[in-house]
Amino acid sequence: MIKNTVSLSLASSAHPSPVRSVRRFFVTRVAAGAVACLLLTGSITETATAAPRPDAGSTNASGLNASGPKAGGAPHGAQAGTAPHGDPRSLGLNEKAVTALNAGRTAQAEELFQQALAADPRNLTAAFNLGGMLLNNKKITEAINLLEGYTAEYQQDPGLFSRLGDAYFANKQLKEAAASYEKALHLDQNYPNLPTRLATSYGLLNNSKEAEKFMKMAVDQNPKDPMSLASYSSLLLGNGKADDAISAAKRSLQLKPTSEAYVTLGTAYEIRGDFKNSLISFQRAVDLGDSRKELKEKIAQLEKRAKA
Repeated sequence: MIKNTVSLSLASSAHPSPVRSVRRFFVTRVAAGAVACLLLTGSITETATAAPRPDAGSTNASGLNASGPKAGGAPHGAQAGTAPHGDPRSLGLNEKAVTALNAGRTAQAEELFQQALAADPRNLTAAFNLGGMLLNNKKITEAINLLEGYTAEYQQDPGLFSRLGDAYFANKQLKEAAASYEKALHLDQNYPNLPTRLATSYGLLNNSKEAEKFMKMAVDQNPKDPMSLASYSSLLLGNGKADDAISAAKRSLQLKPTSEAYVTLGTAYEIRGDFKNSLISFQRAVDLGDSRKELKEKIAQLEKRAKA
C-alpha cells in the first residue's frame, strides 16, 4: 500500500467531529492503496497496468496474453490453457509481441501488436494487448480511441471494457473509468480486480458510499487480501462506521501487520472513546515505521491523557 502523505486528523478535544475530519485521510489512503494494484509504473495519471485477460491462454509478467480469443472475434470466454483459434499469422505476431515485451523491447512489442491486429482485426486479445501496450508507452489518447472503437463493436467483452476503464483512469476521466469498469463487472462478476478499480475510482471522486460498496465486494472476492481489508476498514471509518472499521482492521492485521491498518484501528478506537487501545495501536504503527510528526504528537497527547 502506498504510504499516505495526508495530515492525521484524529479525535481530540481540538477536533470534536473526528468522523468528518478523517474523511480526507481515509479517501486518499484507500485510493493510494488500490492504485498500487492498478499501476505498472509511473504515476496515477500516466500508466495503468496491463491487467490479465483471464479467458485466453497464459500471460506474461505484465499481464499480456500470448493466446487469442475464439475464432471470429467472439466475446471472450474460453478457458485458460485452451488452444487458440483465429488467423494463424495474427496469433503468431501476438505471441512475438509478448516475447518482445518480456525482453523489455516495448517499442517493438507495440509494433508487433499493431501488426497482429492489422492481420486480423477480430483478434480481440491483440486489441486488448495493444491497448495495454499503448498505455504502458504513455499513448493514452491512442489507447482510448482504439478501445472505444472495439467496445462499440464488441459490447459483450468485459476485458475490453476493463482495459478502456484503465485508459480513462490514466487520462483522469474518472467518471468514464467507473462507467467502463461497471460495464465490465456487469458482464463478468468475477473479472479480476474490477471491484478494487471501482473502489479506487469512486474514492477519487469523493463518493465514499460507492467506494465502500465496491471495496466490500473486493474483500468478499478475496477475504485473505490484507490490502483490501485495510482499505475497506479505512472506508468504513470515513463513513462513520467505527465498530465495523475496527473489525476489518483487525482482520487485515491478522493477515499482515501494517502501520496503515494500525492507524485506522487507533483512529477508530479513539472515536469510540477507547483511548487505551487507541494508544497501543498508534504505538504499533510507529513500531512498523510510521514516523509522521502528527502521529507522534497524537501518541504524546494520549500518553498525557493516560497519566492525568
